[in-house]
Amino acid sequence: MSSTKPATPVIPQLSASLLLINSRNEILLVHRPTHSSTFANGHVFPGGVTSSTDNESTSPLELCAIRETFEETGLLLTIPPPPQSALAGAQAARAEIHAGRLSFTEYLSSHGLEPAVGQLIPFTKWITPKTMARRFETHMFLYFIPEDNPSAPKTVGGRTKQLPTDDGGIEILSTRFMAPQLALDAAKRDEIVLFPPQFYLISMLLPFLEQSAGLEDHVAKLKRKQLVRFAKGNFGKMTVEPHVLRKLSDGRVLMGLGPNGDKDSFVVVQFSEKGNPRGLELLRGHDVAKL
Repeated sequence: MSSTKPATPVIPQLSASLLLINSRNEILLVHRPTHSSTFANGHVFPGGVTSSTDNESTSPLELCAIRETFEETGLLLTIPPPPQSALAGAQAARAEIHAGRLSFTEYLSSHGLEPAVGQLIPFTKWITPKTMARRFETHMFLYFIPEDNPSAPKTVGGRTKQLPTDDGGIEILSTRFMAPQLALDAAKRDEIVLFPPQFYLISMLLPFLEQSAGLEDHVAKLKRKQLVRFAKGNFGKMTVEPHVLRKLSDGRVLMGLGPNGDKDSFVVVQFSEKGNPRGLELLRGHDVAKL
């Protein structure tokens, strides 16, 4: 992956990202444009850098994740669930908030809403390598869209009607919910671009989020509970610091996840000169020993 190593490591910017899961066990991915300064052309989770208004909150990272999700996709994650009056003006509000002319918290307050910060579950923290010119300390969160949220995807006539929409190409080209396995398969066929953090986290979700028609499925409910326990355990507390360990004979690189991350997992990836990832593979320690 190409980068210019700064003379002194840049201090990472605080940011937050949201792994948003619907009732069909699909995860929301947003497609960043090629001109994006981070994850260009990648399919990522909604999120971004904390703002000054986020920092006024007692839960700035969670608020950032919810605000960025609204700005990028239009999904409004609040307590109580947003009324139709709030959703009716959502498109205009997104533009005003993104431009800094309207505070997200002011917009919520005008509709008697509070951000659902207490429903977000920590799901690892990622710190950009010291060799990168732009660095982030990104806090990942899980969130399950409640069935009673008006902005949640609805199945009508056998087809899923989804509210998430792009922001007109400012930061997002498109939005889509995908089952974890389908997302990984699409990346393998080069139909979408996944970078190592998204690839790794989607891979970790895979055992818990098998495709389901809905949460009426007993097994699906059980596995969701297992995912929550998994996230609230040691996994959610990990600080992941991806770094290149060595280059392999096929041109791909072997990446470790840092001393405070998943010590038994490694990501193999091929980076183009422009930094685009391909051929991602998740390996365990015993697999690495065979390389």
